[in-house]
Amino acid sequence: MRFVQPPISPLRVVSDSSPFIALNAIGRLDLLRQLFDVVVVPRAVEKEVKSLSLPLWVTVMDLPATAPFFEAGIGLGCGEVEAIRLALHLGPDWLLLPDWLLLNAGAGRRAAQRLGLRITGVLGILLAAGRSGILGDLQPELDLLMANGFRIAPASINSFWQRATKPEVTLTAAGPVPRLSR
Repeated sequence: MRFVQPPISPLRVVSDSSPFIALNAIGRLDLLRQLFDVVVVPRAVEKEVKSLSLPLWVTVMDLPATAPFFEAGIGLGCGEVEAIRLALHLGPDWLLLPDWLLLNAGAGRRAAQRLGLRITGVLGILLAAGRSGILGDLQPELDLLMANGFRIAPASINSFWQRATKPEVTLTAAGPVPRLSR
């Protein structure tokens, strides 16, 4: 995927701790800065990744009192809940403000999808970096993830490679748009 900055606003992402931990483990935390104009984490995520020094380009936000609540359900940590609430607070109009939520955990993904948030995770970041030319061969990155204890289901790996071989997709404020020509 190739992320294109719309002329009206920067491409922003709200992240949970999992993408930070995984990308840091393989030395690729910089991909977030290269793919997104603004990277935001809630205070709970900052606490969850306290063993990492968050880069200066990451904005840490306290969760505003006006951030919407949702039925979190079982299995969601504080960081996931705050990241989802912050994404709901910062980007209520997806057509004008292209915000993305980075999550890896299944329960967090399901909750975010129920709420209509556009999500991606570490594999989506690697795919975007490959398609944009930031990364060349993606196999070593997947190997590093697995060597560092990042569990990837075989179905997710298959889906990743299928998406990697499809025509390039441009992400815009309105959503994915297939790119017909180069």
